[in-house]
Amino acid sequence: MSMAQHQELVELVNARAQLLADLAADDLEAVLIESDDSDEELLPDVDALRESQRRPLPRGVLLAAGVVGMLSVGLLATLQQYPMQRQPVKANAHDGVELFGGAVGAVLSIMAASSHGMELAGAVGTAMEDAEKIAYDSQNISKHHDIEALINYTHELSHLHGQDLMGDNRMNDGNLCPDNEEVFAGLCYQKCSLLTKGSHPVRTTAFSCCAQEPCNAFNSVFTSPVKFCQGLDVGGRLPGVGCPHQPGDCLLNEEFHLGFCYKKCAILTNTEYPFRISAESCCKEWGYFECLEARNVMTNSTFAIGGGDGDKLLEGEAGLVHPPILALAEVQTTTTLWTAPSA
Repeated sequence: MSMAQHQELVELVNARAQLLADLAADDLEAVLIESDDSDEELLPDVDALRESQRRPLPRGVLLAAGVVGMLSVGLLATLQQYPMQRQPVKANAHDGVELFGGAVGAVLSIMAASSHGMELAGAVGTAMEDAEKIAYDSQNISKHHDIEALINYTHELSHLHGQDLMGDNRMNDGNLCPDNEEVFAGLCYQKCSLLTKGSHPVRTTAFSCCAQEPCNAFNSVFTSPVKFCQGLDVGGRLPGVGCPHQPGDCLLNEEFHLGFCYKKCAILTNTEYPFRISAESCCKEWGYFECLEARNVMTNSTFAIGGGDGDKLLEGEAGLVHPPILALAEVQTTTTLWTAPSA
């Protein structure tokens, strides 16, 4: 410890002792003033005086005096234990905490932990803001899609039948989800690599992705865990839209809704109401408030059908609303799904 540091500690002890002594004096003065408030008797009452002499000092006075004594002894002992050094030593916060120990060390430890906590909270807050921006961009891509492209794609899908509707997922890659999704905790989520445009490809929870392992708050992005089927907690084909679902896939002319496969609203309504909002309802826009307006919604009981309806090969398995089919995402060695009928 340098001469300057030694002198600063001594001055700190004197200043704290003087401050606590002043507080104790103020407390004692307040007690004396309170005892003088009564003007009924000018001469002191001997019995009252004796009683006041037996009365214990206020707790504030005793506490202040005790703190002064302990702090002074503790700091003086510390000064004696660590003699002055001629050469200055590089500052180290951890060593500073260990130097004091006891109550003072505990306070310093709490302050250091709080500092790390605030730094961590700041990192999480920034990561959540970044992820919300990523999710907003993904949803905007889906919400403001190219109508002409949607019309053309829907027209193509409406002319597909049989095997052509089974899609082109990589069937031997070990992924039980569609190619744009990944398995996490038994469910299929849109890939973090796609949602974050490659910046955070490793999924760590339903609501978070990280840049690389080992993952932590400082290299991750998060979205709100109370917003289900939003942000990073999404599944399905439309970027940033839809809920996670059990492994498997739907036909190309189908869409996911609450974990089941339905024939696309875009096909059923000729692209006028392309977004499914319930088993029997389709909406013009993708958004909760937009779909509250009756003019934006079309409802029909015939909308609750599967993409295999009317198809000779697929009707038995997908003619009705159905859960995702594993054989559409990965080769199943035990399945006989959709064996072509004999001529």
